[in-house]
Amino acid sequence: MESSVPFESILEFKLPRWAELPEIDLYIDQVIQLLNQHLKPLYLNEQSIITATMINNYTKKDVAPKPEKKRYSRKHLASFIVITLMKSSFTLPEIRQVMDWQLKKMDAQLAYDYFCDSQEMAFRLILAENATIKAHCVNCSKSELAVSLAALSFASKWLTNQLVLQENTVMMEGKYDGKNCIIS
Repeated sequence: MESSVPFESILEFKLPRWAELPEIDLYIDQVIQLLNQHLKPLYLNEQSIITATMINNYTKKDVAPKPEKKRYSRKHLASFIVITLMKSSFTLPEIRQVMDWQLKKMDAQLAYDYFCDSQEMAFRLILAENATIKAHCVNCSKSELAVSLAALSFASKWLTNQLVLQENTVMMEGKYDGKNCIIS
């Protein structure tokens, strides 16, 4: 039996910020336990949200940094959280590209905290959109609402891909000052 929580409960969900991640390096089993604990509210029906195999795959494919002496730092934890949340919508190369893009503009701590703020804001926006769709479609079924939100999800992914393509083009044409696109 699937369990679910009221949509509005997601408004209370908070991702751990950089300063809240452990200062000491962790072994892989500790990383898995910590991340599963923090992300469980988003993945109620899954036993394990992140596994050792996933972590090894992310580091082998250079989406996340490799561990140092089998230990994982805050930077690793932040990367794994971002990857875990983005992987349902994006491929690993796309995630790496977006992460690299952001890390060219700001340090890892600022980039990660910005991602957390953005994700939490996205939950608020999607709930507002959900309410808007319901208001326009008084007799909508849950399946109709799901289709509308899926369309919104596709539109968001499409726009993200367009922005990344634009950024790549700008960088290839030399219209990038290390922080901002310089579009003439």
